Amino acid sequence: MLLTIPNVRVLVRTVPRPTVLGNDGQEFGNRLLLGNPPEQDRDAFESARRRLMTRDWRKLRESLLNINLDDLFSVCEWLGSAGYVPRAMLAEPNAVYFTAQDFAGICSVNLGWKPDYVTQEIRQWMKGYRDVFAWLMILRDRQFREAIRMAKGFAIEEFETIQTAVHEILSKGKKPRLKDPAASFMKETGAPTDLNPRTLGLALRGTAISEVVRAELLWDYHGKPGVIAHADSPIDAICLSIHIDRNFSLRGWVRCARCGKWLDQVRGRDRFCSKKCRNYVTTTERRKKIKALAEAEQAWRAIPAQKRKGHDRWQWIAEWAKRRSKGKCEVEPSWAKQELTKMKTRQQTRDGRDDSKGGKNVTLQTR
Repeated sequence: MLLTIPNVRVLVRTVPRPTVLGNDGQEFGNRLLLGNPPEQDRDAFESARRRLMTRDWRKLRESLLNINLDDLFSVCEWLGSAGYVPRAMLAEPNAVYFTAQDFAGICSVNLGWKPDYVTQEIRQWMKGYRDVFAWLMILRDRQFREAIRMAKGFAIEEFETIQTAVHEILSKGKKPRLKDPAASFMKETGAPTDLNPRTLGLALRGTAISEVVRAELLWDYHGKPGVIAHADSPIDAICLSIHIDRNFSLRGWVRCARCGKWLDQVRGRDRFCSKKCRNYVTTTERRKKIKALAEAEQAWRAIPAQKRKGHDRWQWIAEWAKRRSKGKCEVEPSWAKQELTKMKTRQQTRDGRDDSKGGKNVTLQTR
């Protein structure tokens, strides 16, 4: 039986424990937190634990897609914020629990990450997921659904190809020449050739690490239904956030109009990644409009008085500025009047101050 439940919240839940990341970019399962941290580290550990409980996967996704992988300090900050700890820091790398020495590292800045722990393999691991996630976010809804269908077909075709190759080797003693399903998958989806086809396929079919996700349907204290999806790692949770936004929300994914960084577009009119970028563009555009109005004012004054008759001054100035800027500077006549009046008042005030200073100088020289 198929049920369609509208307006159901989908939550991503992760265990508030760090995830171990090896030097080669391999994730290890969540370790047990046996016992209590040392007395001197308890407050710092509780603070780290609270941060792990309140991770914002959309912000972490946005940070990953905009990160500069050559900036090792930014890489350390992201890995710590996501909930990873470096395996190279652990006292017992092969243990299934954290030791007292590990607690001290986890309680430090960025969960113990330092530039020395960031290997080339870890940066390549981050780049692989970053590029896949970035491509998925810019697909249109129909393209995204088609890509999921192709990814499922890719998994079946790859399994059948391996099965056929093994059979031919065992029966005839030589490897057959078969069509590469990964190349076909990348061509069908139109994905960039530098993406890892298996990572892309897993990201479309599941969570980029796993094919399936455990989820629960429940009701809260107010009787509202909700779905809780359980993620086993930060990458799991970030990939789930992409599927949730692409299937259950109207969020968009665009580049900032000023700096070009990726922006999680919550509202359709969002264009900037920060207030700094928004204020910069707003101020720059306003200055361009005021400059165009000043030029239009000069052009108006250059027209003989006879030809001005029958024309509204502010309407003429607004239309002139629009024509001169080829439609980029579009202002209302009332705004043009307001701004040009302000400019004239400020100029008169400055002229008055200059005259006042000049008068004082003359008086002093006379004495």
